[in-house]
Amino acid sequence: MESKDVLKDVNNPQLCHILMKFILRMKPTPLIRFITYIYATAKTFTLTEGRRNRVGGVLIAAVCQWQTFCWPNRLRQGNMFSPLRITSITHIKYIPFILPMLIILLNLSGCTERYQRFSASPILLFDTIVSFSGYADNDEEAFMAYATIVYERLEELHRYFDIFNSYDGINNIYTINANAGIQPVPVGQDIINLLLAAQESYHLTGGMTNVVLGPVLRIWHEYRTGDSDALPSLEVLKAAALLTDISYMIIDEENSTVFMQIPGMSLDVGAIAKGFAAELAMEAAINAGMNAMLLNAGGHIVVHGIPPGQDAWNVGINNPSDLMMQQSAVADIVTLTNSTVSISGGYQRFFQVDGQAFGHIIDPATLFPAQRYQQVTVIHPVSWMADAISTALFILPLDEGKALAAKIGAEALWIDLEGNWAFTPGYAEIFD
Repeated sequence: MESKDVLKDVNNPQLCHILMKFILRMKPTPLIRFITYIYATAKTFTLTEGRRNRVGGVLIAAVCQWQTFCWPNRLRQGNMFSPLRITSITHIKYIPFILPMLIILLNLSGCTERYQRFSASPILLFDTIVSFSGYADNDEEAFMAYATIVYERLEELHRYFDIFNSYDGINNIYTINANAGIQPVPVGQDIINLLLAAQESYHLTGGMTNVVLGPVLRIWHEYRTGDSDALPSLEVLKAAALLTDISYMIIDEENSTVFMQIPGMSLDVGAIAKGFAAELAMEAAINAGMNAMLLNAGGHIVVHGIPPGQDAWNVGINNPSDLMMQQSAVADIVTLTNSTVSISGGYQRFFQVDGQAFGHIIDPATLFPAQRYQQVTVIHPVSWMADAISTALFILPLDEGKALAAKIGAEALWIDLEGNWAFTPGYAEIFD
């Protein structure tokens, strides 16, 4: 999905040449030639959707001109419409072929490759690699302008949603955590909207996606990234869990503030921030006028529009077994338009103790990493919802996960620890 490729639409010079040659051999009337010429000329100079290929239109007009305009002689003879008379069965038998090909030809006046797929260089945001690609009208400069809009918006949101660092001139998630139990923190609307979405996902998932699980997640982060060869004790984790009640996260929409009421509480928005930011970045590009694009944020893939000349985007789903062996392979391909694929897997960030792998997705019920699946894929039109639900489905038993997917209108694919597949009924409809 990331490679630069050229989409060749049906407008190509060879096909135009063949059709024109065939029509000319059928000895069309001057009226048909004249209509073709006028249309081709109009297509050449009436440019309303960006750059067209002017050469193709001019060539067709020139070919149509060839031996076409006998109109002055016809006018002098008082017989302008005489070429329209059908005088033999030979002419009649060609009509079913000539007219459809004439219609096709009139719609091929561009006669060139029109759209090209471009890809921007990947960047590192939200603790993952982010890449952006899309189709532009043979204009890489225009595409790069869209890519700049997307990346700048993502960089802005990365600073807002960062839990590890503060930034001059803004209050972010780090600022909220630093003021837990002290005072409400004024924040921008993007943070307010993110946390409102987090509240919604918490209630939808029965608490499986919980942005105030920060104290527990921080302990696991320290063990995973440090030099420890042991697991945190259940007693330490239970003590931290006392600070994870989401009802003590106070969002004041009127005053645009957020307050964590109990000292020691902390937000960790990793289960939803990437999907939320991806959606806002894509909206920025859509508002700027881009029509067909794909954003890949470390396995969270958002597509908008339809690639020119195709029915949908083809999105590959990684094979988790191969990824764990540091190989690259595709387990499945789904076809999508205006939707999101969000993948959660224990192989993405993990550490090992006594030969056993422990991932980064923590089950709030056990306070330990979820161990049911290798990977869960969720497909949903709302980016942040797909992100949050994929985390929940990775934690929940299969039957409960299927019920949740059906409740919110998501499709999902589960791959368990033995490599067995399970999926929602609608998933088969988007399987390629």
